[in-house]
Amino acid sequence: MINKSYILKHWITTLFLAPVISQIIEFIFGKSHHQVVGLFEVFPVTLIFSIVFSLPALVIYIFTFYFLYRNKVTFLVSKLTLIIVSVVTISITLILIGGTMFNEMIVAYSLSALVTGLFFSIRIKQNKKYAVKTS
Repeated sequence: MINKSYILKHWITTLFLAPVISQIIEFIFGKSHHQVVGLFEVFPVTLIFSIVFSLPALVIYIFTFYFLYRNKVTFLVSKLTLIIVSVVTISITLILIGGTMFNEMIVAYSLSALVTGLFFSIRIKQNKKYAVKTS
């Protein structure tokens, strides 16, 4: 059985984790010459804008999820497809928005989508102990 809560877990965790990943990348490689503050330093603002700008991507993601679900695509293929859809829609959204940090943001949000997409289970494990038996 497919885990429908995977959609929200993947989306919300991606939005929360991306600024952290951005900050880690900034710590390792330093700030870009055009960067005044990192995403994590203005986290509340980052989160609000992330939610608003990711809504069209979320709609595409949900349609893709239910298309895969209705067509009984395997869990592995579904998970990989949804991760790819996330990364592509993130990239398109950030390219359309533009700005001086869009490359760094594409990397941070894409890595976040990849990590969270792989972390959460798309399959619900059925507990045989509580399964209802029919005669």
